[in-house]
Amino acid sequence: MRFKKRLTRKQLLKTPDEFISATSKMLMFIQNNVKLVTTIAISLGGVLAVAGLVYLYIGGAQNGARALETEGMQLYQQAEATAAKGSSDEAGQIYRMAQAKFTALRDKYSWTQSGQRALIYLGDSYFELGEYEKAAESYQKYLEDHSDEDYSVRQSLGYVAELQGKWDQAIEHYKKALEVNHPLALQLYLDLARCYETQ
Repeated sequence: MRFKKRLTRKQLLKTPDEFISATSKMLMFIQNNVKLVTTIAISLGGVLAVAGLVYLYIGGAQNGARALETEGMQLYQQAEATAAKGSSDEAGQIYRMAQAKFTALRDKYSWTQSGQRALIYLGDSYFELGEYEKAAESYQKYLEDHSDEDYSVRQSLGYVAELQGKWDQAIEHYKKALEVNHPLALQLYLDLARCYETQ
Protein backbone atom coordinates (compact mmCIF):
# COMPACT_ATOMS: atom_id res chain seq x y z
CA MET A 1 0.00 0.00 0.00
CA ARG A 2 1.31 3.39 -0.97
CA PHE A 3 0.93 6.24 1.41
CA LYS A 4 0.30 9.68 0.09
CA LYS A 5 3.00 12.08 1.08
CA ARG A 6 1.67 14.46 3.65
CA LEU A 7 2.24 18.13 2.97
CA THR A 8 3.55 20.35 5.67
CA ARG A 9 1.84 23.54 6.75
CA LYS A 10 4.57 25.59 5.09
CA GLN A 11 4.05 23.76 1.80
CA LEU A 12 0.31 24.20 2.04
CA LEU A 13 0.69 27.94 2.54
CA LYS A 14 2.96 28.19 -0.52
CA THR A 15 0.46 26.46 -2.88
CA PRO A 16 -2.28 28.79 -4.16
CA ASP A 17 -5.85 28.21 -2.99
CA GLU A 18 -7.94 27.01 -5.95
CA PHE A 19 -11.11 28.83 -4.91
CA ILE A 20 -9.30 32.12 -4.43
CA SER A 21 -7.39 31.79 -7.70
CA ALA A 22 -10.56 30.88 -9.66
CA THR A 23 -12.41 33.82 -8.08
CA SER A 24 -9.60 36.24 -8.87
CA LYS A 25 -9.50 34.99 -12.50
CA MET A 26 -13.25 35.51 -12.79
CA LEU A 27 -13.02 39.03 -11.34
CA MET A 28 -10.18 39.90 -13.72
CA PHE A 29 -12.27 38.63 -16.67
CA ILE A 30 -15.20 40.80 -15.56
CA GLN A 31 -12.92 43.86 -15.19
CA ASN A 32 -11.43 43.31 -18.64
CA ASN A 33 -14.84 42.67 -20.30
CA VAL A 34 -17.18 45.06 -18.51
CA LYS A 35 -19.24 45.86 -21.65
CA LEU A 36 -19.71 42.20 -22.57
CA VAL A 37 -20.66 41.18 -19.04
CA THR A 38 -23.06 44.14 -18.71
CA THR A 39 -24.69 43.30 -22.06
CA ILE A 40 -25.15 39.67 -21.06
CA ALA A 41 -26.57 40.61 -17.65
CA ILE A 42 -29.04 43.09 -19.16
CA SER A 43 -30.09 40.58 -21.84
CA LEU A 44 -30.59 37.86 -19.26
CA GLY A 45 -32.59 40.24 -17.07
CA GLY A 46 -34.75 41.21 -20.06
CA VAL A 47 -35.43 37.59 -20.96
CA LEU A 48 -36.39 36.81 -17.37
CA ALA A 49 -38.68 39.86 -17.23
CA VAL A 50 -40.44 38.87 -20.47
CA ALA A 51 -40.81 35.28 -19.26
CA GLY A 52 -42.30 36.54 -16.01
CA LEU A 53 -44.80 38.77 -17.84
CA VAL A 54 -45.84 35.93 -20.14
CA TYR A 55 -46.31 33.66 -17.12
CA LEU A 56 -48.48 36.29 -15.41
CA TYR A 57 -50.53 36.85 -18.58
CA ILE A 58 -51.16 33.15 -19.10
CA GLY A 59 -52.09 32.68 -15.45
CA GLY A 60 -54.49 35.62 -15.59
CA ALA A 61 -56.05 34.39 -18.81
CA GLN A 62 -56.56 30.91 -17.39
CA ASN A 63 -58.19 32.39 -14.31
CA GLY A 64 -60.47 34.47 -16.53
CA ALA A 65 -61.36 31.39 -18.57
CA ARG A 66 -62.18 29.38 -15.47
CA ALA A 67 -64.37 32.20 -14.14
CA LEU A 68 -66.30 32.37 -17.43
CA GLU A 69 -66.61 28.58 -17.48
CA THR A 70 -68.01 28.63 -13.94
CA GLU A 71 -70.55 31.32 -14.83
CA GLY A 72 -71.68 29.33 -17.86
CA MET A 73 -71.95 26.10 -15.88
CA GLN A 74 -73.98 27.80 -13.16
CA LEU A 75 -76.41 29.08 -15.77
CA TYR A 76 -76.55 25.65 -17.41
CA GLN A 77 -77.37 23.98 -14.08
CA GLN A 78 -79.96 26.66 -13.34
CA ALA A 79 -81.57 25.96 -16.72
CA GLU A 80 -81.65 22.22 -15.98
CA ALA A 81 -83.33 22.86 -12.62
CA THR A 82 -85.83 25.23 -14.23
CA ALA A 83 -86.63 22.68 -16.95
CA ALA A 84 -87.14 20.00 -14.29
CA LYS A 85 -89.78 22.22 -12.70
CA GLY A 86 -91.62 22.37 -16.02
CA SER A 87 -90.77 25.93 -17.09
CA SER A 88 -89.43 25.13 -20.54
CA ASP A 89 -89.62 28.70 -21.91
CA GLU A 90 -87.71 30.11 -18.96
CA ALA A 91 -85.22 27.22 -19.14
CA GLY A 92 -84.68 27.97 -22.84
CA GLN A 93 -83.81 31.58 -22.03
CA ILE A 94 -81.33 30.49 -19.38
CA TYR A 95 -79.77 27.94 -21.76
CA ARG A 96 -79.29 30.79 -24.25
CA MET A 97 -77.56 32.85 -21.55
CA ALA A 98 -75.28 29.88 -20.81
CA GLN A 99 -74.57 29.54 -24.54
CA ALA A 100 -73.49 33.19 -24.64
CA LYS A 101 -71.00 32.51 -21.84
CA PHE A 102 -69.70 29.35 -23.53
CA THR A 103 -69.39 31.13 -26.89
CA ALA A 104 -67.42 33.97 -25.26
CA LEU A 105 -65.26 31.37 -23.52
CA ARG A 106 -64.58 29.55 -26.78
CA ASP A 107 -63.84 32.76 -28.70
CA LYS A 108 -61.68 34.54 -26.13
CA TYR A 109 -59.85 31.63 -24.49
CA SER A 110 -59.84 28.86 -27.10
CA TRP A 111 -56.23 27.95 -26.24
CA THR A 112 -57.06 27.13 -22.60
CA GLN A 113 -58.54 23.86 -21.37
CA SER A 114 -61.68 25.71 -20.32
CA GLY A 115 -61.97 27.24 -23.78
CA GLN A 116 -61.63 23.85 -25.41
CA ARG A 117 -64.32 22.35 -23.18
CA ALA A 118 -66.65 25.19 -24.22
CA LEU A 119 -67.45 23.26 -27.41
CA ILE A 120 -68.77 20.36 -25.33
CA TYR A 121 -70.84 22.73 -23.18
CA LEU A 122 -72.22 24.43 -26.28
CA GLY A 123 -73.14 21.05 -27.74
CA ASP A 124 -74.88 20.08 -24.50
CA SER A 125 -76.90 23.30 -24.37
CA TYR A 126 -77.89 23.01 -28.05
CA PHE A 127 -78.92 19.43 -27.32
CA GLU A 128 -81.15 20.55 -24.44
CA LEU A 129 -82.76 23.16 -26.70
CA GLY A 130 -83.47 20.53 -29.38
CA GLU A 131 -81.04 22.10 -31.85
CA TYR A 132 -79.48 18.79 -32.77
CA GLU A 133 -77.57 19.88 -35.88
CA LYS A 134 -75.80 22.62 -33.93
CA ALA A 135 -75.13 20.18 -31.08
CA ALA A 136 -73.56 17.67 -33.48
CA GLU A 137 -71.50 20.47 -35.08
CA SER A 138 -70.10 21.55 -31.70
CA TYR A 139 -69.24 18.00 -30.71
CA GLN A 140 -67.57 17.36 -34.09
CA LYS A 141 -65.50 20.55 -33.77
CA TYR A 142 -64.32 19.36 -30.39
CA LEU A 143 -63.29 15.99 -31.85
CA GLU A 144 -61.40 17.69 -34.70
CA ASP A 145 -58.95 19.20 -32.21
CA HIS A 146 -58.96 16.34 -29.72
CA SER A 147 -58.63 12.62 -29.69
CA ASP A 148 -61.41 10.49 -31.14
CA GLU A 149 -61.22 8.63 -27.86
CA ASP A 150 -63.49 10.98 -25.93
CA TYR A 151 -66.16 8.69 -24.52
CA SER A 152 -68.75 11.28 -23.50
CA VAL A 153 -68.57 13.30 -26.71
CA ARG A 154 -68.97 10.15 -28.81
CA GLN A 155 -71.91 9.09 -26.68
CA SER A 156 -73.48 12.55 -27.04
CA LEU A 157 -73.06 12.34 -30.82
CA GLY A 158 -74.83 8.98 -30.67
CA TYR A 159 -77.74 10.52 -28.75
CA VAL A 160 -78.00 13.35 -31.29
CA ALA A 161 -78.02 10.90 -34.20
CA GLU A 162 -80.65 8.78 -32.45
CA LEU A 163 -82.96 11.74 -31.93
CA GLN A 164 -82.59 12.60 -35.61
CA GLY A 165 -83.45 9.04 -36.62
CA LYS A 166 -79.94 8.42 -38.01
CA TRP A 167 -79.58 4.97 -36.53
CA ASP A 168 -76.47 3.91 -38.48
CA GLN A 169 -74.61 7.03 -37.35
CA ALA A 170 -75.74 6.51 -33.76
CA ILE A 171 -74.49 2.91 -33.83
CA GLU A 172 -71.16 4.06 -35.28
CA HIS A 173 -70.68 6.67 -32.54
CA TYR A 174 -71.60 4.23 -29.78
CA LYS A 175 -69.16 1.65 -31.17
CA LYS A 176 -66.36 4.23 -31.28
CA ALA A 177 -67.17 5.21 -27.70
CA LEU A 178 -66.91 1.54 -26.72
CA GLU A 179 -63.35 1.42 -28.11
CA VAL A 180 -62.29 3.76 -25.29
CA ASN A 181 -62.97 1.00 -22.74
CA HIS A 182 -64.67 3.37 -20.31
CA PRO A 183 -65.94 2.09 -16.93
CA LEU A 184 -69.47 3.19 -17.84
CA ALA A 185 -69.50 1.16 -21.07
CA LEU A 186 -72.57 -0.78 -19.94
CA GLN A 187 -74.72 2.23 -20.81
CA LEU A 188 -73.32 2.15 -24.35
CA TYR A 189 -74.44 -1.45 -24.78
CA LEU A 190 -77.93 -0.40 -23.78
CA ASP A 191 -77.76 2.52 -26.23
CA LEU A 192 -76.64 0.15 -29.00
CA ALA A 193 -79.40 -2.31 -28.19
CA ARG A 194 -81.98 0.47 -28.35
CA CYS A 195 -80.70 1.51 -31.80
CA TYR A 196 -80.68 -2.05 -33.14
CA GLU A 197 -84.17 -2.62 -31.80
CA THR A 198 -85.57 0.59 -33.31
CA GLN A 199 -83.73 0.31 -36.61
